[in-house]
This record gives sequence, C-alpha cells and structure tokens, in this order.
Amino acid sequence: MTTPPDRATWLQARQLGIGASEVPAVLGVDPRRGPLAVYAAKLGLATDEETPWMRRGRRLEPVIAEEYAEVTGRLVRNLGAFHIRRHADLSFLTATLDREVVTAPDQAGPGPLECKALWSGKSSEFDAEAPVHFQVQLQAQMAVTGASWGSLAALIGGLQFWWADLPRNDAFIAAMLPVLEAFWKCVQDRTPPAADGTEGTREALHALYPRDSGETIALPAEALQTAEEIAGLKADIKVLEAAKAAAEAQVKAALGSATWGVLVDGSRWQWKVEPRSGHVVEPSTPRVLRRVGVPRKGGKNGTGTNSD
Repeated sequence: MTTPPDRATWLQARQLGIGASEVPAVLGVDPRRGPLAVYAAKLGLATDEETPWMRRGRRLEPVIAEEYAEVTGRLVRNLGAFHIRRHADLSFLTATLDREVVTAPDQAGPGPLECKALWSGKSSEFDAEAPVHFQVQLQAQMAVTGASWGSLAALIGGLQFWWADLPRNDAFIAAMLPVLEAFWKCVQDRTPPAADGTEGTREALHALYPRDSGETIALPAEALQTAEEIAGLKADIKVLEAAKAAAEAQVKAALGSATWGVLVDGSRWQWKVEPRSGHVVEPSTPRVLRRVGVPRKGGKNGTGTNSD
C-alpha cells in the first residue's frame, strides 16, 4: 500500500493504473461513461475533474461512514483519503477505500466499505439491491484487497440511509480480470477501445479528436448499416416525442391553472413555474411539468437510501 502526500499526487498516481471506481466504466456498466472515457483520461487527453456533486459527496463520506458504524455496530477504520492498494498479481489494478470495516461478527475478516451520497431521485434504484455499477466497484475492491466480503452504504437525499453486504464473487472476478488486462494493454499501446453512447464517451471523443484534418477516408462496409440505424432511430424519436407531447398536453389540460394533480396511486403531477437560480419570475416564464412521489417497493437492510 502506498500513500501519496496530497490529492494532486494521488490523482497523478491514478494515471498509472485502473482504479476500482473506473472498473464499471471499463466493463461498460457505468451509466455516466464508458471505456473510451477512461482511456482518454489515462492518456491525459481528458480531465478527470471533480464536479461540485462529487466534492459534496466526498465531504459527506465521514457522515455516511459514521452512520454505518452506528447502525451496524461494526468497527470502521479510515485508512486515509489518498492511500492506494494494488492487486497482488496485477499491479495496474488499484483501490482507494472509503473505509475498511475491521470487525463484523457475521463476516470473515475485514472488508471494504464504499460510501455513496446520492440525490433523492436515485432512491428507486435501491428497491431490490444496489445498482450494478456500485456492486462492480465493490467487487473490484475485494479483488484488490483479497477480502471475502464488502459493504455498501448510501445516503439518499440527505436523509434516507441504506446499506447492504455483498459477498465476494470469484466467478465474476475471474471473468473481470482478463477484460481489465486487455483494456490496460489498449492504454499502453494507445489503441482506443470501442465507443458507446455515454456522456463521458462523447466528451472523450471531443478530447481525442478536437480538430478535423480535412482529409476524406473510406469507412468500413458496416458503417452503412450504422447510418441507416441512425436514420431509423431519428424517425422513431420524432414519433415518440410527438406521442409524449400529446400525452403531456392532456395532463396540462386536466390540471388547468392548478399546481398539483393527485393520481389514484398517491403520486402527483406538478405543473409549476420554476425560475432559474438568481432570476426573478416573469409572467412569461414557462411552467414545468413533472411527476413526483411515485410509490416505491420495500427497501432493504434498514431504512432503505467518491473514490476507488
């Protein structure tokens, strides 16, 4: 285990490997970014800047860890914000744990604790179990540390707390490691992986290819099928947008001048003027339609709810 002296040095060290938080993106299960975004970041072509939301989540990490310790009765240890642990055989695979659970009566040995601070709209994602990309990140941490289990804790909307233990999945880890090895070879060889439709990938493409060269190239034969798929999808989007607009118009007509409309399942439609931050509401400001309070299924482990 190594411990860089500060965040800037820690970020530089992350360039030399794949962190557990990046594994979901490399495997294509991160909803925000794909392998191409991680590839661009490793080459220093795309910045891995901390967003305000990520910064607030990092500041809430001690709160989440403290709540977890109180709710579970387990002993939790802070290894430091900048420590880096490496896989025993694959030195490029690393993890920086939010916390380590030192003792848990029903578990064998210590295990990593991953803390997440999420906005209230994410609560439905925890109805049955944690989202897949969080589970993959925790499995990567177990692969690095050798732990037989790990724990996830989430604070949702600032008030709702959720936690769950996950056992080590050796079959998944065995399938994961060769994919990570192949990706790291792409980084070393400067061979871009396949692109996907995530926002992070779109940003990575702009970073990788910021200017056009003016040349003309021959595209592969399958590019024609892709072009036809894009045309078909655009046509489908037009049809769906028209259907959506018609349905929303019916809701607005039913609401009239009312702000709220209650549905039989307990959820509500809201059609309300919402000024932008720092702006005064003008008579011409449009009303925004949204559905709120959609009923959830039962939670898990308690009251139901960033790093490597």
